[in-house]
Amino acid sequence: KGAGRFQDAAAYLDNFNNEQFRNTEKGKLYLLMDNTGHARQYFKLVNSDTVRMLVGWSYMLDGDWEYSRQEFLSIPHNSDLSSTATRLLTYAREAEHTIPSKSPFLSGLLSAVIPGAGRFYTERPGDGFFSFLTVAIPAVVSYLYWRDDRKRACAIAAGFAGAFYLGDVYGSVISADEYNSFHRVKYTEMMNNNLYINERYIE
Repeated sequence: KGAGRFQDAAAYLDNFNNEQFRNTEKGKLYLLMDNTGHARQYFKLVNSDTVRMLVGWSYMLDGDWEYSRQEFLSIPHNSDLSSTATRLLTYAREAEHTIPSKSPFLSGLLSAVIPGAGRFYTERPGDGFFSFLTVAIPAVVSYLYWRDDRKRACAIAAGFAGAFYLGDVYGSVISADEYNSFHRVKYTEMMNNNLYINERYIE
């Protein structure tokens, strides 16, 4: 585990008879591998405050703030982890108002109306300007061919414009998702820097 050989560590854990320890440690390994779904499968086989807190943490990594709050609230006030769970609960409650986010639907819609607008919306003006040009240039060329009655050339240029247009709309949706993911990761990194979750409970 310390060497980063997580799959080998998971296989080695199968030699342990203590199921609670084995499942807890396997869950931690999957957290380190950024596989929160698998981590929760092992955590749910264990009944402990530490595991409940790590399940809540895994939901935070996914950006599922409601489920994370439920897990932190399930930790008793007299638990040794109560203070940490309370601080994590506060972060989970503030997340939706603190973390910047962009709507993937709105981003795609903006680019559907004006090519590249969705990229500007997700604060990527360079990509937005480039996307606008990749759609506008073949569209203008297509119009010029149409005006000169060059139908085949017009159709080819229009095909390029249409393909770039659809690609820009799809790319704008992805751009919003990437924006949200980036800021969510920054938020969880800030929490970890303040509370040392990985260092104290996972690694």
